[in-house]
Order: sequence, then C-alpha cells, then structure tokens
Amino acid sequence: MNNDFLNIVCCHGLTGAICGDIIGLPYEFRGTRTKDFNFSMKFEDFSDDTILSIAIAKWVMGTERTEERLRQLLLEYARRFKHKNVWGRGFMQWVESDGTMDRKGVTSNGAVMRVAAIGYASDSLREVRRLADISARVSHDSNQASMAAQAVATAILLTRKGLSKESIMNYVMNWYDYQSYRTNITHLPEKIRETYQFEIECQKCVPEAFACWYHSKTYEETVRNAVSLGGDADTLAAIAGALAAATPGMAIPADIADRCFGLLPDDFRETLKAFTVQEQWGTTPPTSESDFTDLGLSVLWRNSNLGASSPEQAGEFFAHNENAPKEVYKESNYKNAKKETAMVYDVPPMFEDYASPSSCEYTAYSTGTDTATALLGEGYRLPTPNELMELMSCCKQDYRTINSRRVLELTAPNGRTLILPCAGYRNDDYFDRPDEKDGYYPSRCSWNSVPGGGGPGADTGPNVADALKFGEGKPYDMSAVYRCVGLPVRAVKPLNDSPVSSNRWGRAINWMHE
Repeated sequence: MNNDFLNIVCCHGLTGAICGDIIGLPYEFRGTRTKDFNFSMKFEDFSDDTILSIAIAKWVMGTERTEERLRQLLLEYARRFKHKNVWGRGFMQWVESDGTMDRKGVTSNGAVMRVAAIGYASDSLREVRRLADISARVSHDSNQASMAAQAVATAILLTRKGLSKESIMNYVMNWYDYQSYRTNITHLPEKIRETYQFEIECQKCVPEAFACWYHSKTYEETVRNAVSLGGDADTLAAIAGALAAATPGMAIPADIADRCFGLLPDDFRETLKAFTVQEQWGTTPPTSESDFTDLGLSVLWRNSNLGASSPEQAGEFFAHNENAPKEVYKESNYKNAKKETAMVYDVPPMFEDYASPSSCEYTAYSTGTDTATALLGEGYRLPTPNELMELMSCCKQDYRTINSRRVLELTAPNGRTLILPCAGYRNDDYFDRPDEKDGYYPSRCSWNSVPGGGGPGADTGPNVADALKFGEGKPYDMSAVYRCVGLPVRAVKPLNDSPVSSNRWGRAINWMHE
C-alpha cells in the first residue's frame, strides 16, 4: 500500500471497524479473556461487519441517501457473500424475503457494527443522527438499535472533530440514556471482563465497546480490550476500533492496516480508498433563521440572550418562567412560588438512591409559562436539560473576553459558533458584575421538592429549576437553582425534522475518576 495513502487510511473510522472485525473474528466464539492473546494469530478473513460497512460506505458516497437505496445495497452485498458462514439467522431471513420481512423490535448489534461510515457523512450532528437512524431501522427496527447506531456514528463525528473523550462520553450517556448502563460504561475493561458474557443485544454491547475505547490509549489496546471481554469479539472490536481509529493519536499501526487491507476484495479496497481520501461526504447546509444559529444540533440557538443587543451582553434577568425583569429577586416577590406544574417526569438519577417518584417530582412547565415563548412567541422556548448538555458536550469550548465581558465561545462540528456570556445571576441585592466568571442558564424543567430534607420543598419554600452552570477551569453541569433567582435566558427554536430530545435529567458526570 502507498505510504501516503496508508497514513490516511490508518486514521479513519471505517478502516478501524474493518481491521477490528478481522482481528476479532478468530476469537468470536472462543471466549478469550485476556489482552495478551496472539494479536496476529489469524489475519485471514472478514465477516458481515466488514461487508455491510462497505455497503453503507457506498450508500454514504452516493447521491441517493434513502432507505430504499440502502436496502438495495445491503441486499446486494449480503447475497454476494451469502456463502460465508458469518450471517445471523434473522438477518438472512430478512435478505431471503427481499427486505420485506418485519424486523420491528430487533435489538441486535448488527445495526451498530456497520455504522462507521456514517460518522463521515456530514459535519451536522443532526444529519448524522438521521442517517444512523435510517441505517438501523431498515433491518433492525427498534429504538434500542437506532439509539446505539446514532451513539456510535455521532461519537465518530465528534472525536474526528477533536472533542475530548470526556465530552463525548457525557454526551452519549445523557442523550442516548446510557445512564441506565453506567456501570459497564464506567468500569475498566478488566472489571467488565470478570462477569461479561456473549451478548448480541445493542444495549449489552455498545456501552462495553465505548468503555474499551475510552480506557485505551492506542488502537491496538482498544481492540485487545474489546476482544478480551469474551463476547461477540469481532463486533465489539469493530465498534471500538472505529471509535479509536477516528480519534486523533490512536491511528491503526501501519503493518496491521496493510495486512487487513490485503485480505479485502479488489472492489472493497477501491471503495475504502475512495471513501477515506475525502474528509467527509457532504456538508449539511444550515437552516436559515434570523437571530438564530444552526449548530447542526437538535435545535436552533438564539444568537444572544433575551434583552441583549449583542452576543456578549448579559441581557435581562428573569426568575424561572416569569416574563419581566425585576430590581430584586427573592422568594417573597416570586409569583410562581406555589404554582402547580404541568408535566411529571422521572426522579433525577442523582437522587435515585434517596427518593421515590412520589417524593420528588421532576417537572416541566407548559409552554404557556415559558419565558422564551411568552416573549418571542410560539415556536420558541427555553432549552431542555438534554439540549443544554448537548450544546456543551458536542462543541469545543474556549473562554475569552469581548468588550470587557468574559464569555464562553462554543464551536460546533459544523464550524459555526455561539457565544454565552458569563453573566452570573441575581439574588436579593446581588447584581450582575462585568467580571463575573460563571455562567448560569435555565432549562424549561424544574422539580417541586428536594428529597432528603434540608432543602426547599413544595410547601415550605420556592421550588428549584434545572440550570446549566459553567465557569472557566470548572466542569459544566446541570445544577439545582432556586426558581426565584434571576438568570439570563437563551432561547431555542425546535426543528420540525429533528428528533425531540428527552426532558430527562441531563447531567455531566465526573465518572472517569470514580
């Protein structure tokens, strides 16, 4: 292989998935539980992971990114290699039915092993999510399969754009509800290895693959960790390998890539060459909306705070779901202190050990009392916790000063930027200071009691709301803030074609150090 091309292909997620598949295949049913296996034991074949990854790469490279075109390509490549003993029974039944078999509810990892190329389909997180959803549901029509495919594809986009592993993992755990599988994501691979069994369900493979990637420093270590779990070795290594190869500083060793490349059919090699020489296959045009910026995320973000004439200005301050600024912000003049709320959600995970749903209701106001809706009109609102966490997790962060105001500049994968001024808050006689170092921004969600005592309750004091808190040199997080406190407001505009994000607690977790 040409050295210049080898340097490119070794740093590509699609190559990482293919090499992971080839390395893991000999160990798929052997239950290997050590990292010290013979790495070059059998570089001799590839499986359905590689075949369908190439099919999806062809789909991404094409001009017709429809479900029907993808179905045609998956059927074409599966039939071509039908003789290989690598296919799952259910998938081959779908192939034999000409893609008409009802696969609703299927949660197997076949939807995820093939998704690497979609991480290069666009610089828009929203578009990558959409394509990953199509790629999963065409043959694995379940929320679990779709979410897993989206998690891996968007993580590949974010890591190749230079975001940190910590930010990506916080995004994956919050947006795709992998809080439920936090134990397996946060444990070191050697801890997972102790009890892990052969699994093919997405929700029992994808968190483990993420853990292997996060806790490794090189591509080879990543794949060794994945294979050593003793599970579906080729698929775990393909998923983790795709993440690793797309990560700066974790390139595939050239000798491994060269040997794996030599096992592929000529047309696979040509597809891989054509796909990897281009940084990405498509740039999604941003949605045009006056006063709002399309960062390629799930919603459009207003360019400035309510009441501000430029992005760095603090603007007006509002108590939670009040519609006018005040001179003093305190419990006694908060008009919503006893207001009943409209929608009830789950207990925030941070309180799951202490509270039952009856003792801590997690709530969101109807749009009628949403500050952004009241002041800007229907179609605009405050962000949900998950949308705030998506913004922070999926954008590069840089603190700087504009017109004497300290601000956080966020740069999205599509290159567009958003400014959030570090404007502090107002409470009693505390007023905004231009040199304020911390930022507080409310979500549209609140909860009406704090479990465990010692805090305000629905009958004894003001409720608290979910607010984003950040500051230079500090971790960002969703924080409980008294609803009577005055905060600056940043509005969002939902998109008709974007998925509705959960209102569940979106919380940055320093799980890496537990």
